[in-house]
Amino acid sequence: MKFHAYLSVPLESANSSSYCTSTALLKVCTDIAAAVTGNVVSFCPAGRYGAGCAMQCHCAGSCNSLTGSCRGNICAEGWKGSNCQECESGFYGENCELECRSTKCTSCQRLGKCVKGSCYSNWLHPYCELGILNATFLSANDGYVTDVYCTIFHGGAQEVDVILMATKDDISENITSSQKQDSQEITSYKFSVLPDIDSTYTCVILKANESAHLAILHVIFELPSYNGSLQINMTTSSTISIKWTAWDNTTDEGDGPVIGYIIHHRLSNAETDWKQSLIHTTLSGTVFGLLWDTNYTLAVSAVRPGGGGEGPIGMQRISAKTLCGKPSAVHNMTHDIIETDPQGILVKWTEIEMDAETLKCFNSTYFYTVYLKLSNDEGVGNVVYQGIDTKTAIYNIDVDATYVISITVSNEDSEGEFFESHLVNHECETGYFGENCEEKCSKPCTCHRLTGNCVSCYSNWIEPNCEIGELF
Repeated sequence: MKFHAYLSVPLESANSSSYCTSTALLKVCTDIAAAVTGNVVSFCPAGRYGAGCAMQCHCAGSCNSLTGSCRGNICAEGWKGSNCQECESGFYGENCELECRSTKCTSCQRLGKCVKGSCYSNWLHPYCELGILNATFLSANDGYVTDVYCTIFHGGAQEVDVILMATKDDISENITSSQKQDSQEITSYKFSVLPDIDSTYTCVILKANESAHLAILHVIFELPSYNGSLQINMTTSSTISIKWTAWDNTTDEGDGPVIGYIIHHRLSNAETDWKQSLIHTTLSGTVFGLLWDTNYTLAVSAVRPGGGGEGPIGMQRISAKTLCGKPSAVHNMTHDIIETDPQGILVKWTEIEMDAETLKCFNSTYFYTVYLKLSNDEGVGNVVYQGIDTKTAIYNIDVDATYVISITVSNEDSEGEFFESHLVNHECETGYFGENCEEKCSKPCTCHRLTGNCVSCYSNWIEPNCEIGELF
């Protein structure tokens, strides 16, 4: 248990120099703590002052026992004022050890209430009882819609007006809330915005003639610009394949990371709109569905994560031409035995139209190819003719074998579809011929199974033409 001893003397004695010098118990001087109670001077222990020593000094050193003023006017940490009885700005509490709410005001009373007029800019004056707790800007790519939230503390007070202010080049636009979520003392306001990387955003509350505002820290990503090199890989009549170098954050503009690329293409001879592919995650890709024998210009754009992450079309361009397509098939092929050579066949077909749509090529150069093979052989067979005529003779045919004759037409890049005809190897019933033995011989003879020409007359008819004979 700690005891405090007080020395009481008559006031007249305390004020006399004889008492200060004559007392043997305690030297009393003006720099010793003292307080006046009635007509008695009470000498307080260190750190106390005032009537009955009820007041505590808050000095860095000693204090005057009568007024509490500090020697040298130096207060202890956290205190201020003429006698160091006030809390430093931003602190409150019995010992000024508690910080004022940093989001509300710069100075508060000993009980924590904000001092009038000391509100931060996001709280309304005079006593900071209504303000903006926080503001959240959902990170987004430049130019893609995102959400902004302003959270308001109102303590149950009447509703206030809340807006989001977007400012660019000293021009401000007020955006109203699209949705809000209430609680007893707090309301969250939601705003949908099209972010602009060059704009600033501020939550604002309005009440009567007062306003409070809170600038929003926003993260808006600059879209990546692609300036790498392009190279043609391969072309067909309907596709172009290219490859490209990777986006480089040290030489290309914008924010990474890049998660993919988009190929853009359009006709080279016209300022048509760009068409684009799906996102490619590798450094190569193919454009499909192109026109044959057509010039195209291609470019690439880079894509970063998030909605609207596609950057502008790169300035590096490359041109390529698709190949000619497959020409239309040949039609109406016939084949007849050469009368002077029973082992020879004359093959004929209808000439194709020499237009670009038929040839699938703007260059009118073309040629026919005739193939011959045994029906049991693999592949297309041997080339027996190539040229622009619409007929050809094939010799040394084995009349007892089965053959397949095929004809195609080719342009400068592509060969068309195969048109096939069969030379059958079965014998037809006497008096009939044809691929399916459906045609009747025109004379009383055994006729060639393919051409219908007489091979041998019936016994009652005279060779060689089977035109004279006995009917019965």
